[in-house]
Amino acid sequence: MNAMPAYIGFTDIAGLKWAGGNLGERKKRHMPYCSSLIMLVNPAINNFIAVLDGSYITNARTGAQTAVALKYLYADGSNERKSIRLGLYGAGMQGHMQTLAISKRFEIMELRVYDIDKKALAKFKEDMSGVVSGRIILCDSPQEAAQGDAIICVTQANTQFLKDEWVSPGTIVFPMGSYQEADDALLLNAGEIVVDHIDQTLHRGALSRLVERGLLNEKGITCTIGDVVAGKVTLIRNPDKKRFVSKLVLVQWILPAQTRFTRQR
Repeated sequence: MNAMPAYIGFTDIAGLKWAGGNLGERKKRHMPYCSSLIMLVNPAINNFIAVLDGSYITNARTGAQTAVALKYLYADGSNERKSIRLGLYGAGMQGHMQTLAISKRFEIMELRVYDIDKKALAKFKEDMSGVVSGRIILCDSPQEAAQGDAIICVTQANTQFLKDEWVSPGTIVFPMGSYQEADDALLLNAGEIVVDHIDQTLHRGALSRLVERGLLNEKGITCTIGDVVAGKVTLIRNPDKKRFVSKLVLVQWILPAQTRFTRQR
């Protein structure tokens, strides 16, 4: 389990999220991979004010991260509902959430999805058929899914299964799992590396192993997605270069948790 304390100054809210995934006993008992609990605190008086289930907020937030990043990196910040083609690794809960969130902003004209669990693939197609405007293609091999304007990895894998040679120039790659899902060459050959928080990215997640081995440092990070959204950095898309987007900020759960609590009162 991970303990994630957070404080947001402009709303004056603090809290702690306990969250973790487990493929062992939880899987045997047919329980969801992720378990999470959120506790909110009024920092002015140091009182706990709410306890919320954190699983849905965590899953929805992670899906929303990709959708927001695509708005600014693929659609150049436009609110126009553009069409998009996606490659997706992982047909579980997070695969569903990624698809739902992106469909709120884009017309998904093609979605290629790969999962080692064929039953999960079939259920995904059934569940998402009313969400995806175009075709849902269930892939038999990992390489088949490595096509699209964006490729999203939301797996529990601890192997570098996404290969640089599979990914076409101009593609935006989102490795959203806890470990390094893309091979070293794909990460190191990216034309841009955009992250949500530089310090956290350097010691945890998709890039951390490269940092530990001295192959990447802060100078190799292009910018944060916050810089792009705020207009501090303007990125010009290069169709000959791949883009790599890493997520990790662990405090993003606190604002939706506060919003949920406020609306329920």
